[in-house]
Amino acid sequence: MSKTKQKKAGPKFNIFDVLIILAMIACVSAIIVRAFILDDAMDELRSAEVRFTVENISEGTAEALCTPNRMIYLKNGDIKAGTLKEASYEAQKIWVEDANGKLVEAVHPDKKQVTATAVFGGTWGEDGFLIGGTHLAIVGGTFEIYTQDVTCTITIVSVSETP
Repeated sequence: MSKTKQKKAGPKFNIFDVLIILAMIACVSAIIVRAFILDDAMDELRSAEVRFTVENISEGTAEALCTPNRMIYLKNGDIKAGTLKEASYEAQKIWVEDANGKLVEAVHPDKKQVTATAVFGGTWGEDGFLIGGTHLAIVGGTFEIYTQDVTCTITIVSVSETP
């Protein structure tokens, strides 16, 4: 008589099965944690009044940009940034050399400069205001924006929290 071992029928459970189960638990946990973090971030959305300038643009572009209540979008990321509150434009000032070689301020014959204020949505963090929660708005910072009619580069002059 030969002795043969009979294998028990049934599922085998090994280390790979344990690793797969742990990976699934980690994924589900990450999804739940992320959902709570995003909910908290959405609750903290605030607004800021951002004053900015746009330089060296045509009169037609300046007029189109100065339309109040226009929606403003950040070109980088295609993010809805906020709403134009007020805007005005004037002739672009430039520095030129006069006949004596001295620098004097003059008015550019074709280019305009826009000064505007917009209310942007985002969050306040340790470093300042984050437009859309992702783009830091600092004095001197520049952003490519667009509206329904205009695409341009803005330079931030001031950022203040709205009540």
